Amino acid sequence: MIIFSPKRQTTNYMILEVLGENPPLSIKELHTLIKTRFPTKITYHGIYERVNDLLAIDVLLKKNTKIQINPLWIDQTERFFNSIKTNYNVQNRLSDLMEDNKNMLLHFNTLGDFDKYMHNFEDRFIEDAKNHKENMICMRIRHRYWPILYMKRELDFLKKIQENNIKYYLMLGGTTALDKYAYNFYKRANVNMATVPIKSVFSSVRVYNDLIFLKIYPPTLFKEIKETFKNTQDMEHIDIEKFHKLVSIRAPFSVLVMKNNHIVKKFRDQILSLFSHCLLDDDLKQKEISEIKSLIVTAMNNIRPKFALSSKLTSLEMGERVKEIMGEDLAFIYLNTPGCSRAKKHGRCPMCNISLEEEDSPKDMYISFLSDFNKIDFRNYPRLRLFVNSNFFNDEDVQPDMRNKILKRVAGKKEIKELLLGTNPEFITDEKIKTVKHILKDKKVTIDITLDIKDDKVRELIKRGFSLEHFEKAVKILEKYGCGYSPYVCIKPPFLTEEESIKMAAETIKYVIKFNPKCVHIEPMAIQRFTILELLKQNNLYRPAYLWTIIEILRGIDKLKKKHGKNFCIKIRGEFFSSSSEDVSHNCQFCDSRIKSLLKEFSENQDINIFKDILSLKQVKEIVENARDDPGVLKDLNCRCQIDWLKEIEETQSIPLAQLDKRIKYNLELCRPYESQGVE
Repeated sequence: MIIFSPKRQTTNYMILEVLGENPPLSIKELHTLIKTRFPTKITYHGIYERVNDLLAIDVLLKKNTKIQINPLWIDQTERFFNSIKTNYNVQNRLSDLMEDNKNMLLHFNTLGDFDKYMHNFEDRFIEDAKNHKENMICMRIRHRYWPILYMKRELDFLKKIQENNIKYYLMLGGTTALDKYAYNFYKRANVNMATVPIKSVFSSVRVYNDLIFLKIYPPTLFKEIKETFKNTQDMEHIDIEKFHKLVSIRAPFSVLVMKNNHIVKKFRDQILSLFSHCLLDDDLKQKEISEIKSLIVTAMNNIRPKFALSSKLTSLEMGERVKEIMGEDLAFIYLNTPGCSRAKKHGRCPMCNISLEEEDSPKDMYISFLSDFNKIDFRNYPRLRLFVNSNFFNDEDVQPDMRNKILKRVAGKKEIKELLLGTNPEFITDEKIKTVKHILKDKKVTIDITLDIKDDKVRELIKRGFSLEHFEKAVKILEKYGCGYSPYVCIKPPFLTEEESIKMAAETIKYVIKFNPKCVHIEPMAIQRFTILELLKQNNLYRPAYLWTIIEILRGIDKLKKKHGKNFCIKIRGEFFSSSSEDVSHNCQFCDSRIKSLLKEFSENQDINIFKDILSLKQVKEIVENARDDPGVLKDLNCRCQIDWLKEIEETQSIPLAQLDKRIKYNLELCRPYESQGVE
């Protein structure tokens, strides 16, 4: 970069000034004009040498025998000084505007210059936001290309405004595929969104607290942007290079910046009028949660088969499946109850279809139990697991007299040493557990308790119907009567991201280990038919957890066990071991079988060193980052699908969990009608 002062008439300055007014010139012509115009003693040879120096660094161009200034150098120089000017304005002139209540007009030569200016301003705005109790950003933009060109920067910015409790409302005016991509990008990040046709002369209106930016594109530039958005069919066919050229095109325009409270309020109120549903007071929060739960119930009621589903496996077949999946060598009896009463009263859970199965009467359930019970040689299977399609301790699902008859049958078999049962925690009472221990006497009793996740709000929004208070009360009762217990921890329930699944599993395990459980069951979600999970999958809004995620969670649990000096087993439940379907936790076709075998082996022998050769999330990040300079390092990955796993995590790590209710509502509104798969 050549920098000079007009006050000091250097040879470079004289050459550029003369060529700027009289292009192109031969060196002889150039020397003559310089001698005529400037009082200098420079020789022809001196001009010749300096011209060659400028040609060598591409400041000048030579065409035949003529010399002229290189247009590319002019553009580069202009951008350089504009960048300095932009940064200077952000730090100084905008500061004056904020303090002195003045309006001003900013001039830009390219969209890229404007974008850089706004990025700097927004960084400064976030810093300044710490000095105010409330901060708000409202925007109305016709075509938003920032998520396309500046994705990483936008994710960082959205994370910062969430951390600083800055309210953000964005109204988009386009309807093309790229506009929809931008809408979904911000919606997934829980920005308050709306789409309305924009007919205003202003291409964009941006309000930051009491400052307003009004921008008008030149007609030719606006046409280029409009055509680029219109002609791009989807993100797979996007021409990123064309967007980079768009923001670099020289097309001077101005932006009016004002601090007029009346005008700012008018624009802000106009935009906020579209977001009244987002401006809820804290005392309305419970009403909002009830609304979300009602939406889930409605969606589930619209996802029903024409006929009841038949149980796929008999009790004995299920027992073999449990042995195969979990490495548990035990007897297994499936109790098909009169149905899940909670589902009948409050609607099904969004990931469960058990209540759609054919139901037995209490009498038929008991007859079926006896039939299976009498077929088992308990000398070979001293441990018995009773699995129900609801809750064993819910009196409406398993009537007390029928429950006691079953328990007495078990008590009468001296070969049975341990009985394993399962239930939600709210159905465990002192009287019921006291009765169980009285009937079974010295037999060991272990209760699998559903917990799912530690966060009460998240659990309520996915309709699980119990709280941590229920769980803690159930644990105290079980400890009182000497029963073992094993909590269930759910991996990636509906509406949560891959990254949230890892974090929430860690938080949940950290919570449960203080109760000294016998075992912890890790349960990655599997997509069942006729559920919200299946509906979300059909609309590309849900993917079961990666197997890499499960390994990452297991490593986190192992660290917690060592840190707190705990020793409990970890069992991995779910159907993913025996299926290659995309409806269960999976990686890719190239590594699924190998990784599932490792997970099954871990579930059997509890040796975390089985995964010693599997890269952690941190290691995968380092390799992918290093691959920018040396693509060859990608060979160090366990599988190329770890790149997809990392992308899944990074694309969602700035989405705030605090607005899960809005995320659920948006996802359900976005879904097209449920499509039944196969024969009902």
